[in-house]
Amino acid sequence: MLNGILLIDKPKGLTSYKVVEKVTRNFHIKKAGHLGTLDPMATGLLLVCLNEATKIVQFMMNKDKEYEATLLLGTVTDTGDITGKTIKENKKFEVSQAQIRTAFKKFTGTYLQTPPMHSAIKQNGKKLYKLAHKGEEIERKKRKITVYSLEINFFSKTKIKFTVACSKGTYIRSLVSDIGEELGCGATLADLRRTKVGNFSIKNAKPLEELLEPTFGEADKKGNIKDYLIDIKIGLTDLPELKIKNDFLKDTFCGTPIYKKTISDRDFKLSKGLIVKVLSEDGQLISVSKCIRDEEDIEKLAQNGIVFNHMRVFKPRDEG
Repeated sequence: MLNGILLIDKPKGLTSYKVVEKVTRNFHIKKAGHLGTLDPMATGLLLVCLNEATKIVQFMMNKDKEYEATLLLGTVTDTGDITGKTIKENKKFEVSQAQIRTAFKKFTGTYLQTPPMHSAIKQNGKKLYKLAHKGEEIERKKRKITVYSLEINFFSKTKIKFTVACSKGTYIRSLVSDIGEELGCGATLADLRRTKVGNFSIKNAKPLEELLEPTFGEADKKGNIKDYLIDIKIGLTDLPELKIKNDFLKDTFCGTPIYKKTISDRDFKLSKGLIVKVLSEDGQLISVSKCIRDEEDIEKLAQNGIVFNHMRVFKPRDEG
């Protein structure tokens, strides 16, 4: 059983779903899911969780991301990127370096962003892109996002290459559209590459085409997929860790709630609603659990009362 997170460098032309499908078929994976959709035109880091790792996807959805992007000035399309139909073109415009830097500064920070019509967001029970395909456009609910940094790497009369670090839910197509509107000439996304998801980097990703080569995994060839799997526990780096006594491992594996007496970390501060990763004393991941009592509650109850209920319980890892 292959359990873990696979870092894949997605090529252009494939949906994120198609990448997962190819990996699943090629390596005979029972369950798999990706973290953070990339459009077919985009390349770069796609996290694919295999088998037991699919259980932690919900706990990894809030990770920040980083992209390298190129915007094309003077062109506006119906999709917000170059795959769409051009709806406005401006060949006579002048923008200075100072204007570009001012525009980029305006869209750095926390603000409300309008998602594009060509997106999978649901509004009133319908996916926006399905309405867009019918030629419909509706007023979209703005979403709170944070752009931590916008760094200009290159610019010319018609193109700007930049790096953006942002929060979950940020649409780079919308960001580019907003910048083009601010500059007064319009803009569309010409290229997009995701380079980071949380602490995971494209530097450690394997190109999809190499993973799918017939010789991959053979002796003395380009390696084994097991060599590229990230441990499930690493995907939960953002969660506090709680260790329990080894004597209670079997009960915990079976889903028994965690009592205070089972906790190895006696000084662990209990906080109602806190989500933690539960480890054995030797560091093996047991579960992801939610605290249902705080310090005050536990004092009012029996000293060893229930403090954590499991949200996900992991089976002991098989070899590989």
